[in-house]
Amino acid sequence: MKYTFFFLLFLTAFLANGQSLYSKAYGNHKHKPVIFIHGGPGSSSRAFEVTTAQKLADQGFYVVLYDRRGEGL
Repeated sequence: MKYTFFFLLFLTAFLANGQSLYSKAYGNHKHKPVIFIHGGPGSSSRAFEVTTAQKLADQGFYVVLYDRRGEGL
């Protein structure tokens, strides 16, 4: 019974209609990763993307950023 419950939970999560999130990556994926998680409600990753993401990628980092659900892009 326990395994049946977990299977049904997994199946529901797998087949659920999800929501797309905005994400973008800069630099070479083989470099050290930096994952940017923006703060606060109503904020977005846009300011970081415009001002800093490419500069970090140019310094040898793989920069990944995304906007949380319902915020930003």
